[in-house]
Amino acid sequence: MFPATRLAALERLDQFLETGSRYAKERNFVRPGHESVSRLSPAIRHGLLTTDEASRAALDRYAFSTVEKFVQELWWRTYWKGWLEMRPQVWRQWTQQAQALRTERSELVERAEQGETGVAIMDHFARELRATGYLHNHARMWYAAFWVHELKLPWEAGADFFFRELLDGDSASNTLSWRWVAGRQTPGKSYLARRSNLEKYLDPKLLAAHRAGLERLEQPQALDPGEVTRIPANLKALAAPAALPEGPLTLWVHEEDLSPETIPGEWAERVERVLLAPARSAWDQFDFSERKCQWLEAALTDAQERLCERFPGRVERLADLAEVSWDSRTVAAYPDQGVVRDALAEGARPHWLFREAQVDLYPQAKGGFFGFWKKLAARWQAGELFLR
Repeated sequence: MFPATRLAALERLDQFLETGSRYAKERNFVRPGHESVSRLSPAIRHGLLTTDEASRAALDRYAFSTVEKFVQELWWRTYWKGWLEMRPQVWRQWTQQAQALRTERSELVERAEQGETGVAIMDHFARELRATGYLHNHARMWYAAFWVHELKLPWEAGADFFFRELLDGDSASNTLSWRWVAGRQTPGKSYLARRSNLEKYLDPKLLAAHRAGLERLEQPQALDPGEVTRIPANLKALAAPAALPEGPLTLWVHEEDLSPETIPGEWAERVERVLLAPARSAWDQFDFSERKCQWLEAALTDAQERLCERFPGRVERLADLAEVSWDSRTVAAYPDQGVVRDALAEGARPHWLFREAQVDLYPQAKGGFFGFWKKLAARWQAGELFLR
């Protein structure tokens, strides 16, 4: 259901775009099989397929106005990444709080994760997440709102649940979306799961089978988030591209970017050694689900096969990035704020390879998303495309 190879992701994209013109009208409907959305988020999140490529494929096939909503949804992930990159303290605070909550899990947290709260549709979503590693975005919002505002559980624990289970679990998108639902991201704004909204967008058969407890969502009330202040952007937190070293290079490949061969530049011609090494110890630290680990291993295997074709006889797969012998000639795709960056040993800093969107767009995520999107959309419509 969720492609774990680059070829399968490209094929799924092509298949999805055959009906891509219907996305804006149908994307919010939660239906079994999720055919109204692309189901490419795990592949995009781990770089088997890039946001650039998916956007270009959509814009090559349709007018901008026809697929604007699909392309806009793709770039939410980039916006969140840029926002968090300039505010790394938010990620650090969440990881610390999530770790503390994980060691003292309440009975209600356990029941919510197991799908035993008595609100049948929310329990269905919890079980679907654990069974498939995926939830429709609308279902994620409903469930997060139910967790925070109805069950009154810590948003950090809910974000931890999603991060452990979601195949597309992203340090930025996941953390910041939960903050937004809880009213912590944007002062004066939180999100509520309303019965009327569920009844409008849920598949009728799915709704009919899970009506028990819906009355608890009749008139939801937002939990007071307390004092919320805007966090200013720190442009200095963004890493600046540095000149690559002279001579042969060692390429380190990690699970944040599993198609490094698509990164622009002439660096690839100088690669004499490739080390494929994920932050496997971090998977254990965050207690990633077995399903998530299996998907990641399959995606890593696909990357290994492609890299062996590109760099025959030069690819070595390691169990964990701790096994990498760092030297001054090591290069790697820049990993955004998250587990890979955190797992790097002190002093282990390769020369980063940046994608153009990281350099060009992250600094634009200083304010809200729609200001960010307005600037990006205007550039595309004016023909100022940088997608590669």
